[in-house]
Amino acid sequence: MSDETAEKIPFAVEISRMIELLAAQIYPSPFALLRENVQNSFDAILLRKYMGQSFDPKIEVTIAPDTIRVVDNGVGMSRDDLRKHFWRAGSSSKNTPDARAAGVVGTFGIGAMANFGIAEELAVITESTSSGERTSCRARRSTLSVTEDCIEFRPESCTGQPGTQVTAVMQANKLVNVQQAINFIKEFVEFLPIPVRVNGTVVSQNSIESSIPRLAETWAFREAGVDFGSASLTADIELTGAITGQVRIDLSNIRFQGCRVSGRILLLQDRGRLRTFRSLFGLATTSVSSTYQFGGVADLPFLEPTAGREALTTASAQPLQRIVAAVDDFVSIRLSERPESNANSHFATWVARRGRYDLCSYFRVRVEPHETATLAEIRRQSEAQSVLVYAGSNQEIIVTCPPKTGPVGM
Repeated sequence: MSDETAEKIPFAVEISRMIELLAAQIYPSPFALLRENVQNSFDAILLRKYMGQSFDPKIEVTIAPDTIRVVDNGVGMSRDDLRKHFWRAGSSSKNTPDARAAGVVGTFGIGAMANFGIAEELAVITESTSSGERTSCRARRSTLSVTEDCIEFRPESCTGQPGTQVTAVMQANKLVNVQQAINFIKEFVEFLPIPVRVNGTVVSQNSIESSIPRLAETWAFREAGVDFGSASLTADIELTGAITGQVRIDLSNIRFQGCRVSGRILLLQDRGRLRTFRSLFGLATTSVSSTYQFGGVADLPFLEPTAGREALTTASAQPLQRIVAAVDDFVSIRLSERPESNANSHFATWVARRGRYDLCSYFRVRVEPHETATLAEIRRQSEAQSVLVYAGSNQEIIVTCPPKTGPVGM
């Protein structure tokens, strides 16, 4: 069959089914629309603040079983923004130098699609600070099309109050559990410095420090502009330790690879999991390789989540891992100067892995018949007389040693 006689048909897409599949694959939580809309609101507020405008930023969230509404007084969207970005999957207006300088969180451009994972209808009213336009638009999941006009636009009278209101009406069989939704969004916004009200209650403006408990410290090291000696890292440090050997470290005024990094890192030994943030908006919970099993919070501008927010991208997780590895080394050196190092098994593990037995001065060993001593004390003793070292605990062997020099039990 020649090209002239071959039948051709267009490539067809069943939009509703495609959205359902993509939403299920990208977003592990049915509350993804809540997070995406609140994140967009926060980004809009950051952009308006970056423009130098004076206003009292706020985000209002209303959650009902059949409706979720998010209202902000951010930068708003023009009619052109709505056409080119909000209603176009994969397009984002925030991939610009100004947006990055403002510290925006989202750059994927798939927020509108996230709504249709569980929403049947999406309505937007927005007023732009740049164009002064006020526009309302609306779309229904059941009538979405890539070939026909399906999104309704209407001009509205300007109010002089920039911002955006997004209202999602749920599908009949996908009603929202209100309390679960409230708990979900709290995890992302609890440290934001602006008021975020959910059903009338402020769930933000908590101190990031409050999430990592302080130790009953027996020692502390505090110093500005500490050079970690590796990973091209400097920072202001507050390192504290407890009599149990446990340590906590707080890094601020960070410089990494020659660049100033706005943000903060708070780590606690044996915490395990690390909550990550960008401009204090929650990203993903992850883990890093750490001898001390450090976990806590990391708020850094280079951190980027995957599209579904369930993990960090490899490119942003790698520098975070380098920072934590440098913290491991720094903590070990400082801990070696403290008698509490004897109680920290992770420090012993670090020493063994690095072969840094010269840092074990405060390790305590048993000295027969019924005493203990630090390795530093044993070393000084060995300079005056012979010391027998026995790595076992067999009492028959121990008692056969000359009483004058008694064995050191390891």
